[in-house]
Amino acid sequence: MSRERIEQTAWAKRFLAECPTSYRQAIMLAEKTEWVAIDKRDDHSSKGDFVWAIIPEIDTEFWLDGTRTKKDALAVCKEMNWRVRR
Repeated sequence: MSRERIEQTAWAKRFLAECPTSYRQAIMLAEKTEWVAIDKRDDHSSKGDFVWAIIPEIDTEFWLDGTRTKKDALAVCKEMNWRVRR
């Protein structure tokens, strides 16, 4: 997907609003990402909650997104044409 098309997605708009300091890196990774992993991760709140993190295989330290449900994470991956490693 082209950078211009990526920047028009709901994912990119949400990422920019929620984490503007990492937006450029996220867009760069989104352009190059083909495969991702979806993993249940601690959200680091004091409540002990978790999110479903979308992690690109090309940079496993970066989360492209974190959703409340796995179903939501899969929907983001579908929107962005990221293949999910099972």
